[in-house]
Amino acid sequence: MQSKHLLYISLLFTAFQLQAQTGPQPSSMKWKYVENDKVKVIFSENNQTEAIRIADLVTYVNKNATVSVGTKSKKLDILLNTNNAQGNGYVALAPYRSEFYATGFQDFNDLGSMDWLDALAIHEYRHALQFTNANRGFTRFLYLLQGQSGWSLGANLSIPDWYFEGDAVLAETVLSGAGRGRTPSFFDEQRALLLSDKKYTYLQARNGSFKKLLPNHYPLGYAILNYGRNHFGPEMWPKVLADAGIYRTILYPFAGALRRHTKTGVNKMYRLAYQEMKENWENELKSLDLTPTTPITPLPKRTVTNYTFPHWLEDGSILCIKSSFKQISALYQIKDGKQKYLATIGAATEGYLGVNNNKVAWTEMRKDARRDAVIYSVIISYDLQTGQRTQVTQKSKFFSPQFSSTGDRIVAVKADENINNEVCILSPNNGSIVSTIPNPENDFISYPKWTNDAASIVYLAKRKSKIAMLKYDLASKQTTELTPWTTHTISGLSISDKRVIFGASFSGINNIYAVNLNGDKQITQLSSVRIGATLPAISKDEKKLAMVEMTAMGRQLTQLDVKSIGNTKLAEPVNMDRFHVKTTEIEHDIQYQSMGNSYEVKNYKGLLKGVKLHSWNFGSSDGRNINLGVKLGNILNDFAGVIAAQYNYNEKTIRVSGGFDYGRFFLPLSFRVSTGDRANAVFLNPNALGTLSYKQNDINVGLSLPLSWIKGNYTTNFNLSSTFSNISTSAYKIQDTPINHGLNFNALQFGLNFANVRRKARQNLVNKWSQSLSLSYQKSISTLTTAERVMGSVGFTTPGFGKNHGLEIAFRGKKELLNNNYLFEDQFLHARGYAAAPGDVETVVSTTYSLPLFNIDRGFAGIFFINRARANVFYDYGNIERKFINFKTTQRSYGAEVIFDIKLLNTLGPLGFGLRNSFLLDTDPLNPTTKQRFEFFVASNL
Repeated sequence: MQSKHLLYISLLFTAFQLQAQTGPQPSSMKWKYVENDKVKVIFSENNQTEAIRIADLVTYVNKNATVSVGTKSKKLDILLNTNNAQGNGYVALAPYRSEFYATGFQDFNDLGSMDWLDALAIHEYRHALQFTNANRGFTRFLYLLQGQSGWSLGANLSIPDWYFEGDAVLAETVLSGAGRGRTPSFFDEQRALLLSDKKYTYLQARNGSFKKLLPNHYPLGYAILNYGRNHFGPEMWPKVLADAGIYRTILYPFAGALRRHTKTGVNKMYRLAYQEMKENWENELKSLDLTPTTPITPLPKRTVTNYTFPHWLEDGSILCIKSSFKQISALYQIKDGKQKYLATIGAATEGYLGVNNNKVAWTEMRKDARRDAVIYSVIISYDLQTGQRTQVTQKSKFFSPQFSSTGDRIVAVKADENINNEVCILSPNNGSIVSTIPNPENDFISYPKWTNDAASIVYLAKRKSKIAMLKYDLASKQTTELTPWTTHTISGLSISDKRVIFGASFSGINNIYAVNLNGDKQITQLSSVRIGATLPAISKDEKKLAMVEMTAMGRQLTQLDVKSIGNTKLAEPVNMDRFHVKTTEIEHDIQYQSMGNSYEVKNYKGLLKGVKLHSWNFGSSDGRNINLGVKLGNILNDFAGVIAAQYNYNEKTIRVSGGFDYGRFFLPLSFRVSTGDRANAVFLNPNALGTLSYKQNDINVGLSLPLSWIKGNYTTNFNLSSTFSNISTSAYKIQDTPINHGLNFNALQFGLNFANVRRKARQNLVNKWSQSLSLSYQKSISTLTTAERVMGSVGFTTPGFGKNHGLEIAFRGKKELLNNNYLFEDQFLHARGYAAAPGDVETVVSTTYSLPLFNIDRGFAGIFFINRARANVFYDYGNIERKFINFKTTQRSYGAEVIFDIKLLNTLGPLGFGLRNSFLLDTDPLNPTTKQRFEFFVASNL
């Protein structure tokens, strides 16, 4: 669960523009729903059991377990999405809704042992309760002023993201027998930093870094929330939340509320929470006999680097995945300290690498071209001898693949749209399923591995929030339990002839263990490390053990000699004092309480099912328009509507408009109407400009074909659109002098947009080797009206001299005759440094070289925080031609931009605030004396 909560931030002034609804869900889906006065769960027809389970948990939490968040609630609509291979979920406002992605994580270290949908129900509903209990005082005033957009603005400006996520993680922990608060891997980065005496200020921990390894807002928030709960009681945090929502303290309302109820500020509570964790972990280390390990990969000094999924090869080298803040994931071979790049590994739902002899397998993400909610996980194979890379499956949801020792079969986990899980054996030639291992309890299955003799499959199973390791014998068709069922996490299997080597949290710290394949359930411990060890790999001779250890600079590969350091007796996490989780009679494990609710299952259908008015806004987002309007939307995200009034700063005119987008079908439909004033700049004579004003009414109907793909490291978007418009104009005036003129014509607009964007690492400034194309053609189809414009742009990027450098080259052009009797709105990007001069034909070639300057990671009083400074060096070459007076001019400029990546109020951002100094090599027609121009701008390429 990497981004479970959609805390999208509205700017203080929000434009009321209608965003195209592409309809992410397939139109063939048959939806049903169950509901009560607390929740409505919308689900596909085969997922009734899961939907009722979600409704039961949400209802129980609402009625029995809100003491630490507040008693206010608002009925929540939840969409259960079974088409997405990603593990995720969110709660959002505008409109108020939630969506659960039904496929969980293969790596149990990511979430712990909780059943996936149970965790989502508790975690995401906690966000709904947070929002509703913050909706009071000034936040309520913003809601009354702007609807749910104002509600979101008020809540997110007053309450830090670490509270939202830390409190939700705390809820899933105290309301279950597991949760991330009892999962050691959740604290890995904090533990590595604190036990290495790395100290960062609250502002640094709050705002992150492009250079330093800093835990995200989930563990940060949990540490502070759990410290507050343990020292001030569970009833303290709802008081803080309520006061923050009220804005009882105008400046820093959350910090003021915390200080009011605890006499402790945010900075101090952060220091106290981290100091207590550090002391607890240091005291724990005193009682441990640590096993020394030897580094396989060096500890980086400057760049955070992660090595994961090590595997020994026959020649004694190690195969692994390497990534860093400078480099996206790739396959590497390490031997004698030397690292050899082999292949890139594309974007995936989660990292994984399976190796057997010379055959390598992993998964990558793909998506349905038309429906964004349909995400696939396909198997990729790689041959170490030939270097051949092959996509084995198509439009599938397979995970954790591994070749057999003979290379003629692949074992993998398959998840389907009915939330069924299976271990499948596939043909590597065409990806067809050869056989399936029975899973009568529909356990959630993870990390299947072949035994060395290829006679059995060993895998992990999760059932009722407990995990066990199982072995299935292919000949006898018998299943054997290798480990007891436990709420500890188990992950990362490596198999020798007689044992399974695996990572687990049995000691409260992730370490490496072994269990026999014969089913005696005798678990022995092989490592005892300071921070945590996972993803073991046993060498072919079974003498060496490679593993991944967490450090303050990322994940490092280490090794040790294989020997037992003692047998293991399991104590469940809920009984381990080291996690410092305090439950109460009200807040305790509720997962398997008797719910006793009954529901009527109904069909969820209709052309505009679930459409709700959610926001009414006043504001601006583009600097050209100020808007006042109302907005509608639905939970399926296939309809959006708006009615708005708009004031155009450039033209100094007012227009009223309305419209909707409907995207359920393959070709989304858009409809717009508008009426009001317009104004254009016109030449009164060759040397003087004036203003032409008039009334204009528009009716626009459009169809589009939005397509997108994910393949490897690239995301490709293609959008073909066409719009029919009826435009009528009247009441013309030139310089306030009425003229007898009016137009009534039809026009067509065609658009084509293409972008092929390569993902980038955290520090990279440019998406290298990416391309874009945009074309637009507008023309009147009425013979009495001359109106025609063509615009286009082409761009591409290349790497620069450094890993984080990049070069962008763009060509832009437009043609629209100034003597047409109607001119379309000017959206052209002109040469930098020059004022926008009118022309019949204009072309611009822009080159921009981007490079980092330095990391700052400093802020002031929570008002702003600067992460880094970067620079652009540019050269633009523009041409403008006015045919009716035979005028041509060039617009050449060069200069530099310095951009600061900033967060405002610890919340808004990162935003790129830039300073540009342009040197003009030609005369600016509108500013003939200007030779240099200094500008402030906001950058978009973060």
